[in-house]
Amino acid sequence: MTEDLTFCIVELKPGIEIEDNGLELPIPLLGKGHKDPIFKADFWHYHADWSRVPQEQYERACEIKGDPRFLCRIAFKMEWVWRYGWLPMPKLREMPECLTPGLDPQPNGTLGYLPNYAAFEESYVGSRLDECGKCPHHGGSLADVPADALGRRTCPLHGLRFGRDGVMVPHLPKYRNDSLVDGLGAFASVAETLETRRSDSGV
Repeated sequence: MTEDLTFCIVELKPGIEIEDNGLELPIPLLGKGHKDPIFKADFWHYHADWSRVPQEQYERACEIKGDPRFLCRIAFKMEWVWRYGWLPMPKLREMPECLTPGLDPQPNGTLGYLPNYAAFEESYVGSRLDECGKCPHHGGSLADVPADALGRRTCPLHGLRFGRDGVMVPHLPKYRNDSLVDGLGAFASVAETLETRRSDSGV
């Protein structure tokens, strides 16, 4: 385990209660404060660093969300926070896989595709991780994120994916047959429709 100083939410403003997500203060944070209007989160917020959350709280959060891949969607509004601090928070586990925000669970158990996520990804095609292994979007660290069988790593904040060379590899419809989306019926179906439209429009 690596114990170093981690930026945390230490105290909330009077009267503010964080929704029941299994966590307690202090909350270790990952990346920069930011807005995500493309994901309907048009407010300044942070995400937790789940690799440093105490085990009991981590297990509660996973139970509440039903799948650790959804933990990246828990946001903490900056307007709630009274005090931040740098505290020793040991690294306890690998960062859980982030379900790309462009993929949403459907009632039938498959995943649907959000068309605006393609535009978001396209704006980062060709971008690279910085020298510290941080994502160019909002500074999420991929340094401790395990790679898949093809050597690709996925940002734990918003699901941007990067190859062995650190260059962004998109989850666009034309890549629907790779290992990430194999067998996800709703994704493949919607993605194919989108690709057909793109082809018909000459894009």
